[in-house]
Amino acid sequence: MISISQELQSFLTIFQSDDPLFPFLHSELLKLIQNIGKRFSKEIVHTSKLEGYIKDISDINIGYGAAQAIRKLKVVDIYQFKKECLTFLKELYLKLIQKFPYNNPVVQGSSCITPKIMLNQDKRENLIDLILTEFSKSNVLNFHIADM
Repeated sequence: MISISQELQSFLTIFQSDDPLFPFLHSELLKLIQNIGKRFSKEIVHTSKLEGYIKDISDINIGYGAAQAIRKLKVVDIYQFKKECLTFLKELYLKLIQKFPYNNPVVQGSSCITPKIMLNQDKRENLIDLILTEFSKSNVLNFHIADM
């Protein structure tokens, strides 16, 4: 589970900077959510209903260090430990998809100014349209001005 804390710390460290990193927020949030989700889920889903997607307890990825540390425990203790890890992973995953703005159109659209996407005209234009649509719906931007 140390690797989970390292992933979270890495994410937080990156975005606690004065650098203009907002365009990279969406991809980094998705990467974080996917990395945690694939530890316990058969498939990455962006919903709070995880039933049917949960791996068997024996297939839960608790990390190499934890797996080595519990090898000498009784089977029942290993099962209980993995069950508690699963609970932690599910709760963390659900918090991430509920609280983090990865699904926000402005956060998604902001990635249009990352170097990789700037080179892809279709994708860039779709993301810009996403932002403009959201700003127009929120009355932040008049749609007549958006065409200028």
